[in-house]
Amino acid sequence: MDLSGDTHMRNGKGRGDGRVRDQLLLRYRPQIAGEEVQPGENLLVIHEELGGDPTTISFVTRKGQRICSHVSDSDLPPVDTWEPSVGFGSTTPQLGLKCETGWRIASVLFASFGTPRGNCGASFYPGICHANVSSTVEQMCGGKQGCSIPVSTATLGVGDPCPNVRKSLAVEILCQN
Repeated sequence: MDLSGDTHMRNGKGRGDGRVRDQLLLRYRPQIAGEEVQPGENLLVIHEELGGDPTTISFVTRKGQRICSHVSDSDLPPVDTWEPSVGFGSTTPQLGLKCETGWRIASVLFASFGTPRGNCGASFYPGICHANVSSTVEQMCGGKQGCSIPVSTATLGVGDPCPNVRKSLAVEILCQN
């Protein structure tokens, strides 16, 4: 069984104990993180609750995780840049992306500055006003666990794709371990 991603164990009751390499896993739908599994063979011992049906246990392996964010150029900057009694350290809004611990940004699936449409988790697509900034986001964030991108034409390396129109930055990335 390939356990190179995160593996979730499911059974009919959603309960039970599991162990990998003698480490007790979480009870109630245990998750086996990739770093808990060694290359080669691993022994997984499952202790099902009394009355459970071990034939209903299944495994689902997650090889990647999609993360997305959508920030307008009129949004406030991140709260962690605010200074008490002073105000904002910067007035530029920032789009933040962060993968789970141990995961890295593997690729940029979508990055548009202008009037992108759609929603996080569903599907983004270019709006009427669109500047493809995928390569810029890839350069700023690729290979990192997380990154913060100032939402401005100067940072994104594009001219104003639609003057006198409120713009936003929409990004969807793939995290992998």
